[in-house]
Amino acid sequence: MKRILFGALTVSTLVFAASSQGQVTEEQANLIDEGRKVFMEEKFAGNGRTCGTCHIPTEGYDIFPSSIAKLKKKERDIVFASNVPGFENQDLIEMFALFNISGGPAPLCPGDEPFCFDDEDGHHGPTFRGSMAIQALDLTTLMTQEAVDQDDFQGTPLLPPECSEGVETQLPQLGWSGDGSPGTPKLLPGDDTCQTHHGEFDDDADGSFRAFATGAIAQHFTLSLDRIVGEDFRRATDDELDALEAFQRWLGRRPLSEEENAAQGTTGASEFEILLLDFSDPRVAKGRDHFATNNGATCNRCHDNAGALSFDNGRNDNNLTKVSLSNDDIGLAAVGFPIPEDEGVIVTAFSGGDTGVRFGAFNSQSIIEAAEKKAWFHNHKVVNDFEAAIAHYGSDDFLTGVPANRPIGAVKPEGGMLGLQFGGQLPALPAFPGGVDPAPSFPAGDGIEHLGAFLRALNAFYNLRDCERLIEEAKERLELNVSADNPLDHCAFNLATVERVLHESKLPALHKDVQKDAKHLIPKLNAAQNEAKNAVGKKKKDAKKVEKVVKKLDEINDSIFAMRDSIATQVPPP
Repeated sequence: MKRILFGALTVSTLVFAASSQGQVTEEQANLIDEGRKVFMEEKFAGNGRTCGTCHIPTEGYDIFPSSIAKLKKKERDIVFASNVPGFENQDLIEMFALFNISGGPAPLCPGDEPFCFDDEDGHHGPTFRGSMAIQALDLTTLMTQEAVDQDDFQGTPLLPPECSEGVETQLPQLGWSGDGSPGTPKLLPGDDTCQTHHGEFDDDADGSFRAFATGAIAQHFTLSLDRIVGEDFRRATDDELDALEAFQRWLGRRPLSEEENAAQGTTGASEFEILLLDFSDPRVAKGRDHFATNNGATCNRCHDNAGALSFDNGRNDNNLTKVSLSNDDIGLAAVGFPIPEDEGVIVTAFSGGDTGVRFGAFNSQSIIEAAEKKAWFHNHKVVNDFEAAIAHYGSDDFLTGVPANRPIGAVKPEGGMLGLQFGGQLPALPAFPGGVDPAPSFPAGDGIEHLGAFLRALNAFYNLRDCERLIEEAKERLELNVSADNPLDHCAFNLATVERVLHESKLPALHKDVQKDAKHLIPKLNAAQNEAKNAVGKKKKDAKKVEKVVKKLDEINDSIFAMRDSIATQVPPP
C-alpha cells in the first residue's frame, strides 16, 4: 500500500484511483477481493460479528428493522451481541436497528440499563445510531482545501482544529456526524486532547479510513464492556486494514468520465448536473424541478445535484437536521422511556450561517443512494417509507424545532409543498429540460410523491451506470485471469435494487419497463458469471471461453445502458 507521510502521520491513499475510469490491475483486483473476504468473514477474535453482520451487501451494505426480522435465531444472536451482557439495547435493535456507538472503554451506562439515563452527574447514557451505507465514500466525505484556507474548517468533529492542522483534507468526514473515525493526526504537547474515541486502543489512530476500521472493531466486536485488546478482540493487521480500505472505497458510484463531464461542460464533477438531465417521465421531471428550483423545496442547497456536498462550497457540511427531536418517540415506542438525544457535533448550522457551538447536527448525506434504504436518518426515525422521510423537511420538527409528538407520516404539508425554502438566497437557476422556472404548483398532496419519484429514478439511473462500470471491470479481470465474481455480484445487487426502488414508488408504474428488464437481466448475468468461473482461475485462462463470456457481458451491458438511457439522457448546457 502506497502511503504519504505528513510528519508523524501516516495516511493511506487509494492505490487504484485509475479504476474509476474502468482500469484495474491484477494486484488491485486481488486486494479488493481480499478486502471483501475480510469484511464478510473476519471476526477479529470477538463476539462473532463481522463487518457484514450489520452492513449487509444485499441491503446496500446497511441493516434495517426489516432485515433483522428475516434473520434466523443464530444470526439474530450475533446481530444483538447476545453473548455480551449489557452491551446493546436489544429492544432498540429489534424495533429500529439502532446500535450502541458510545466510544471509549466500557460506557458509563450499559445499553440495556434504563436507570442509568439522566444521571445526576449529567451523563445521558450511551448513544444509539443506525448503521450507515458505505458506497461512494470518496464522493461523500470531502473537506476541501478552500474551506481550510478560508478558516472555515471547524476541526475534526468533537476536537479542536489544531488536532488536524496540516492534514485537514486527508481526514474524511466519516460517520453520521463526521465523528466516526477515531483519533487525529497528532498529540498536543503535554496532553492527549487529540486522542479520543478508541484512540487509546491504537496509538496510530489518525482519523483515516483505516482508523475507522480500528474503532469499529473495538466498539462493535468486543466480548465484554471492558474492551481489553487481546482478550475481548484483536486489532486488525496492517494488511487487513489495507484490504478493508481498498474494498470499501471500491464500492459504489464513481466520478463522471471525461465524456460525461464534457457533455455538461464540467471538469472532474462527482455527480451529473440534474438540471442537464432530460428525464423521460414527466412526473420525474416535475419532481426534479421542485428539488432544484428557488420556488420549490431547494433541496439542492445542501445536496448539490442530490449528492452529499454543499451547493455553496462543494464540501460536506454538518447541518442542523432537527431529527434528534424524535428520540422521545423512538424511546417510548421501543423501551418505554425517552432515550437521550443524540447531540451530534460542533458545527455550522447552514453553509454561510452562524458559526459556533451547534448541537444536533449531522453530515449531509448523499441522497442519490437514499431511495434504496429501508430506514432513514441517524436514528431511523422513518422506517419503510421513503416519501415520509422526505416529508420530515416540511414538518414542524424541521421548520420550527418544536417536537410535533406525532408520527412523521402525519405531517405532510397541505398542498404537497415542503416549505423548506430560502427564497432569493440562491442565484437564479437556468432553464432546464422538461422543467420550468419557477417550479409548477402541485395538485394537493402529491408534491412529496413527485420528489420521491425523482429521487427513485435518479437512484436507479446511478445504479445502472455503476453496473456498466462493474461489467467493464469484470471483462478486464477475465483478461487478467482473475475472478470476476466481485463486480458481477455487485452488478446483480444493483439490478435488484433498481427493480425494488422503482416498484415501491408512490406514483404508479414508474419506469415499469426498466423494472421488468432489470428483473430479467439478473438470471442472464448469473449465467454469464457461472461461465466466467469456468474460464479463469487456472494457471492459464481459456481464451475461447473468456471471449464467449465477454460477448455475453457486452450484450448485458448494452441492455443496461439502454435502460439508463430510457430514464434520462444528458443534454448540453444552455
